[in-house]
Amino acid sequence: MTPLNVQQQLAHRTLLATGATGFLGKVWVAQLLQDVPQLERIVLVMRAGTHSTAEERFQEMAEQSPAFRALRTHWGPEFREQLAKKTLVLDGDVTLPLLGLDWRWVTPLLRQIDVVVNLAGLTHFNPDPRQAFATNTQGARHAAEITRHTRGIRLIHISTAFVAGNLPQGHRGKTVPPVQETVRPAHTPNGTNISARELRETFKKKCMPSQTGADTKAARQQRKAETTQWAQSLGWPNIYTLSKGIAEMDLCDYPDIQTTIVRPSVVESARAYPFAGWNEGVNTSSPLVWLLSTPFRRFPANPNHRFDVVPVDLVARGMTLEVAHILEGADLTGPNTDPNTGTGTPAGTKTEQELPRVVHLSSGTRNALNFERAIELTAMGVRLLHDQANQDLAEGREPLARNLGAQIAGIHTLDAIAHHAPEHFLQRLNQLEAGLSSLLRQLGRATWADKLHSRVTKLVQPLRRIHTLLNLYRPFILDNDYHFVADHIGELSDRLPEDQKHLFEYDIETLDWRTYWVHTHVPGLALWSLPLIHNRPVPNDGPLPATQAVVAHQMLQSGTWSVPRDVTQDAIPGQRTSAHIQNQRVS
Repeated sequence: MTPLNVQQQLAHRTLLATGATGFLGKVWVAQLLQDVPQLERIVLVMRAGTHSTAEERFQEMAEQSPAFRALRTHWGPEFREQLAKKTLVLDGDVTLPLLGLDWRWVTPLLRQIDVVVNLAGLTHFNPDPRQAFATNTQGARHAAEITRHTRGIRLIHISTAFVAGNLPQGHRGKTVPPVQETVRPAHTPNGTNISARELRETFKKKCMPSQTGADTKAARQQRKAETTQWAQSLGWPNIYTLSKGIAEMDLCDYPDIQTTIVRPSVVESARAYPFAGWNEGVNTSSPLVWLLSTPFRRFPANPNHRFDVVPVDLVARGMTLEVAHILEGADLTGPNTDPNTGTGTPAGTKTEQELPRVVHLSSGTRNALNFERAIELTAMGVRLLHDQANQDLAEGREPLARNLGAQIAGIHTLDAIAHHAPEHFLQRLNQLEAGLSSLLRQLGRATWADKLHSRVTKLVQPLRRIHTLLNLYRPFILDNDYHFVADHIGELSDRLPEDQKHLFEYDIETLDWRTYWVHTHVPGLALWSLPLIHNRPVPNDGPLPATQAVVAHQMLQSGTWSVPRDVTQDAIPGQRTSAHIQNQRVS
C-alpha cells in the first residue's frame, strides 16, 4: 500500500476555493493553512460585503472569527504577514458564470491553479427555490466551467450525503441496502429516468416569477410549495437535496474534468479544531436540542435509526485527504501542460464512460449513533448545563429541569405526533383563547383579555416552530434510516504515514459519543448556536483589550497581528456564565 503523504502532495500547490465564509469553509481553510505550511497559496472567491470589499470581508473574518483562533495563535505576531502570503481574495459570485470573475485578468491566475474546491452552498432545508437553484445547482456548473481553464483541471465538489433522497422502505424484517459511493447521472432517487439538463430546465422554470409579475409573499410560498412537491415526486425530500442532487448529475456531463464529489452527512461541532465545541449558525442538531429544551416531551424519531453526525474538523480533514488524493501522480508542470493555454490533461484523465469519484464523510458505518442514544445524551448535556448555570438553556426559566425525561415517541404514534398533534393543539388553543377573550370583554375585563391574548401568542410561537421543525426534519429522523458506505475515506486514511495521522486521519471510530455529545457538542450549541434561534448575538473574538492598545497599534503599523491569551486559552470561553449563555447569541 503506497503511503499518502498529504504535505508532500500539497507542497507548492495553488488551490482555488469558494464558500470559505461558511461554517465548514472557515474551519477547512484555517486548518489547511496551519497543517500544510508547504502549500503555495489558496485563492478564495468571495462576494463583497455591503460596505466592504471581498478582501476586507475576509480580513475581518480571519482576525475576529473563532474559527481562525487556533491559526492566529499558531502564527502569532506574523499572522497578517502569513495570511497575505498564503491567501489571495477575489471578488466573485458562484451564481454568475465563471464565478463572476473578470476574464481579462483572471486567465493568467487560472494557469497556476491545481485544484478547484467548490464549498459554496445554501444549506437550508426549505430555501427559496431561486436561491437554491442559483447557488447549489448553477454554482456547481460555474465551478466546473472555470475548472476547465485551470492547469490542473481537477474539481472537488462538496455536496451532501442526503442527495440519496427518500430510501426504499424495508418490509418484513428486510433491511434497506446501504447508500453506495456512486452517482447515477440520469436517475433520481426513486428511479425516475431523466437527464440532468431536463431536470435543470424544469427547476429553472419553477423559479420563474408569477405571470402577474408581483413577487408577493403568497407567490413565494406557492413557488416553494410547488417545488417541494416536485422534488418529492422525484424522491428528494426537500428543495435543498433536490438542488444538490441535480448539481451532482450535472457534473457527470464534464468528462474532461477529474471530479471528486465529497458528501458529508450532518456536520456538527468541532471535536478539537479550532477548539472543542466550535459551531456556527443554526445547523441540523441545534433545533432538535432546542426542541428538547421546551415543554415538548415526546420526540418523534425512530429510536433505532442512525443519527449520522460528523464533527466539522473531521470533515475538513476528509476534504484535505481528497485534495491530496486527486493530486497523486500529477505532474502539472510537465508535458501535460499546453504552453499556449496553461491548461493540462491530468494523469489518468477520465474517459466519457467514467463518472466522478464519490466520497462519503459519515459516521454510521464505523461508529454508529442512533436517535435513542443521541436524545439520551442530549438530556444529560442539558442537565449538566442546567446544573452549572442554574438557568434554562433557551429562555432563562425552568423547562429544562422538567423536561429531562424527554422520550422518543412510540413507533405507532410517530406519525400522529409529527403531523397532526401540534396543528390540532394550536387550533384548539386559538379557539379557546378567542372564546375566553370574548367572554372577558363582555364582562368589561378588556385588560385581562389583552393579557390572555399576549400570553397565548407567546406560547403559540414556539409551538409553531415545533410544528415546522417536525415537518422539515421528518425525512431525516423518522422516515429514513440512512446507512452511508464510507470505504473511500477509510482507504485514504489508512495510507497516511504515522507522522501525519495526528493531522489528517479520519478517525471517526475513536470518537466517544458520550464525551463528545455531553461535554463538547451540547455546550458548544449553547454558546454558538441556540441563541440565534432567539435572535440573540453570539460572541466574536473582538479587538485587543485596552491595556494592550499601544502594542496593538505597533502591530498594526508593522502589518502584523496577535491574539490576546485570554481569547485563545479556553476551549469554550471562560465567561460562559448563566447570564452569558442567556444574553449571547443546528448541516
